[in-house]
Amino acid sequence: MFKQLKAIFHFYKGFALITLLVTLTNTYLIYKSGVINSLSIILVTKIAVNGIIWYFYQIFWAKEFYFYHNCHLGQKQLWAGALGIDFLIMIFLFTIVTYLR
Repeated sequence: MFKQLKAIFHFYKGFALITLLVTLTNTYLIYKSGVINSLSIILVTKIAVNGIIWYFYQIFWAKEFYFYHNCHLGQKQLWAGALGIDFLIMIFLFTIVTYLR
């Protein structure tokens, strides 16, 4: 279990910088304009960025999945874990900004 979580975090580190920049940008939008006004923009940008990352991983880093397969993790488990981490970070930051606002 710990080995698999470590592998998921290793996988997430590959694109964490990009998704964290998008999350911070969206957090700034929430801080300036409020949750209701920018919720649709936030969801669309988050889904689009994650879709682009998935596409590039399928094309350019497809052989990297063999390493995770040896850790008994499939692609669906990797993406579910990594996107789960990403959305938990996003929700945590949005909650903090909402209370600060």
